[in-house]
Amino acid sequence: MELIKGSLIEWQDLEPSDSQLRIDRVLKVNKPRDYVIVIQVNDDHAWPVKRPYSEVQFAIAGNNARVLDSEILPHLIRAETNIKPSHRTRRDALHSLLAPLLEHDGEEYLLEPRERGRKIEELSLLAGDFTATEATIYKQYRRYLQAGCTPNAFLPNFHKCGGPGKRRLAQRQDMPKLGRRSALGKVAGHAIGIRITSDIERKFERGVKRFYRDKTSLFDSYDQTLREFFYQELKIVDGKRATILPPAEALPTFDQFRYWYEHVYRTADPVAENVRRVGQREYDLHSRPTIGDPKQMAFCPGALYQIDATLSSINLVDALNPLHIIGHPVSYACMDVFSHAGAGLCASLEGPSWLAAMLALDVVMADKVEFCAEYGIPINPDQWPIQGFPQAVCADRGEFEGFNATNLVKGLGTRVDTTAPYRADWKGVVERQFGLLDQRCINFLPGRVRMRARGESDSRLKAMLTLNDFRRLLITYMLDYNMNFYLAEYCKDEFMIADEVERYPLDIWNWGVQNRGKGFNAISRDRVRLNLLPRRTVTITGSGIHFEKELYYTSETTLREDWFGRAELHGTWTMEAAFDLRTTDWIYLIVDDGTKIERCHLTEASKHLKGRDRHEVANYFELENQAREAGQSRRQQSRATLHDKQEAIIGLAAERKEMALLAAGEISKSVLVSGMRENRAEERQRERDSDQWLLGDPLPAPPAETNSSADEIEDEQNYAAPSSLDLLRQQRESRWTEMKSPTP
Repeated sequence: MELIKGSLIEWQDLEPSDSQLRIDRVLKVNKPRDYVIVIQVNDDHAWPVKRPYSEVQFAIAGNNARVLDSEILPHLIRAETNIKPSHRTRRDALHSLLAPLLEHDGEEYLLEPRERGRKIEELSLLAGDFTATEATIYKQYRRYLQAGCTPNAFLPNFHKCGGPGKRRLAQRQDMPKLGRRSALGKVAGHAIGIRITSDIERKFERGVKRFYRDKTSLFDSYDQTLREFFYQELKIVDGKRATILPPAEALPTFDQFRYWYEHVYRTADPVAENVRRVGQREYDLHSRPTIGDPKQMAFCPGALYQIDATLSSINLVDALNPLHIIGHPVSYACMDVFSHAGAGLCASLEGPSWLAAMLALDVVMADKVEFCAEYGIPINPDQWPIQGFPQAVCADRGEFEGFNATNLVKGLGTRVDTTAPYRADWKGVVERQFGLLDQRCINFLPGRVRMRARGESDSRLKAMLTLNDFRRLLITYMLDYNMNFYLAEYCKDEFMIADEVERYPLDIWNWGVQNRGKGFNAISRDRVRLNLLPRRTVTITGSGIHFEKELYYTSETTLREDWFGRAELHGTWTMEAAFDLRTTDWIYLIVDDGTKIERCHLTEASKHLKGRDRHEVANYFELENQAREAGQSRRQQSRATLHDKQEAIIGLAAERKEMALLAAGEISKSVLVSGMRENRAEERQRERDSDQWLLGDPLPAPPAETNSSADEIEDEQNYAAPSSLDLLRQQRESRWTEMKSPTP
C-alpha cells in the first residue's frame, strides 16, 4: 500500500515495555532514497525518527503493520464555526509564533535535536503580543507533528481539564462545603451546609425509587426522603409517629438533591428512569422514539384503513324539540393509511360499539355523491372519489375483537388488525384526525364543551345543533380536509418526489390510484352489510323461527315449504341468522351454506314487539324477568294459601264421609261402588232443582186457608204420584234394610 504524508501506521507486534500498540504518523516520504520520517502519536515524549521505506512496506505486506483508515484524533477535524473565538485566537497566535519552525522544508528541525533546540530558543526570546516558553514551544511543536501538521493541533485541550466524569464525593459530610455561599453563609462568614457523601447518595437513591413517581413533584419526594432517611429522632406520641429532623444546616439542601438526581442518577440511564417513573404504558404512548413511517404499512390506496371512535366534545339537541339536550354524539372515522385521506365517518348516539362501527364501515362503501346528497350537500365525484372496502382494517381491541369481526375475515376476506391495549399510537393517522376535528371544526361550534371559568355560563345552554346538523358539519369538514389540508409531515417516496405530488390527501390518493391501483376488495354493498350485521343461532320450531323469548319470525319460504309443520312432527333444528340491532321487524336467515339470505318478518304472536329497537326489547325482557323474580314471594304465598283452603275443604269432606261410614256400619267395597249411575242421576236432579233460574219478579205467596176441608181439598189437588226416582230410592232402601238384617 502506498504511503503518503499524514498516514497512520499501526504496528501489530507489541514490545514488552509497551502497554498499547504503537501508532506512527508519516511526516515525510522519500521513496528514491528508501526512507520515511515518522513520529509516534501515542507517546507524549516522542520525536520524529527515520525508518527504511522498504522495511515499512515489508511489515505491511507481512501483516506486522497496517495503515489505519480513520483518524485517531477526530476532535481536531472541526469546522471553524464549531470552534470558540477565544480558542481560534490562541491557535492563530501559536501558529504565527511557530511559523519559522513549521514552514522550513529541511529535515534538520525534524531529526536534529540541536538545530531544533536552537530554533526553539530563538522563538522563546521573541517579544510581542504573544510569547511562549521553550517548554511550551516544544510541547506544541510535538502536538503539531503528531496531528499531521494541521493548525488545529494548537487548539487548547480545555475539555480534558478538571477530570471530566470523575465524582468528587467527600469522605465526611462535615468537610468544608464547596460552591458559592448561601445568604446565611455570607452573614456567618463561612459556608453553611453539609457535603454529599456516598452514604447520602444511597439515601437519595432509596428516596427517589420509593417516593418519586408519576404526579409527584421532586420537591415532595425530597421532603419524604428527609422524613424517612434523615431523621434525628423518632417518637411515638399518642400512638402516632412523630419525626424529629436535624437543623436545616445539618441536612442536604433541595439544590443538592436535585443536582444529584439530574446529573448523576438520571444520566446513568434516562430511558429506564423515565419508564420507572411514568410506567411502561405511558412511556410507550408519549415518550418512545418514533422513527418509523406509517405509510410503509400500505402500498397503495385502500390497502389499509384505520378506524376509531371518540366522544365528541359538543352537546346536541333533540330534532323535534330544540329545548331537549341529548348530550354528546359518538364520532367514528375511517382513514386511509397510504394517503391519510378520510374514507368515511359516522356520528350517532350509539356508544363505541359494533353497531356504530358497522355504520362507519357502511359509509366507506357508500357512493359519496349520494351520501352527501342525503344531507343536502351537492358534490361531484372528484371531490370525494373514495368508495370501496379495504383489504385490511386496523382498530382497537374493543368492538373489533369477537365473532362480529370474524365475519369480515371469513365473509369478506378482509384482514382485521387490532392494536395492543393502551397503544393508540399504533393507529396515529386516525387518532390525529380527532385532534384536527376539534381544532378546525368543533371548537368553533355552539354547545362545545370547554373548561368553565368562574362566573361563565354553562356551555350546554348554548347547544342548538341537531344530530343531522352535526353530520352535515362533519361532511363539510372532511371534504375540506381531503382537498385542502397540507400534510407537512407526510413522508413522500422518491416516485412521488419525481412526479411532484402535492402534500394534500386527495392529491396523494389520486396519484396512488393512477400509479399503484386500488387495494379494494371487489364486494357489493349488500354483501358488506350482510357480513357487518351481527349473527346468532335461531331455532326452527312449530311456532315459528324462535329468535329470543317472545320473538318469533316467519317468511314466505318457510310457510310454503311447511318448515314449522316438519318441526312439530320431527323436532326442531337450528340455523344461523343475521339481524339489525336497530329494529326487531326483520331478521335474515342464512341459507344454502351462506350463499343466500331469507328475509323473515315477525309472526302475528310477536306483533306487539314490532317497530322496536332490540335494546328496548332486551330491556323489556329484563324488566319481565325482574318482575317475575320480584313476584316469587307472592306466588309462593298464594300457593301456600291455596293448599290451606284445599286441605280445609278436603278435611270437611273426609269428616262427613267418616260420619256416614260410622252411621252405616260395616259395608263391603262392592256395595260402596254399586249404584253409581242411579246416584249420579239423583244428584244431577237435585242440582237442577236447586240451580234453576227464575226470571222476572218473584211470585206472591198464596193466602193462608183456615178451613180444614179446604186444606184436605188442597192436599188432594196437590198430590202427585211418586216419580221413578222415588221408586228407585224406595227399592234401594229396602235392599239396604235386608242386607243389614242378620241371616238366620
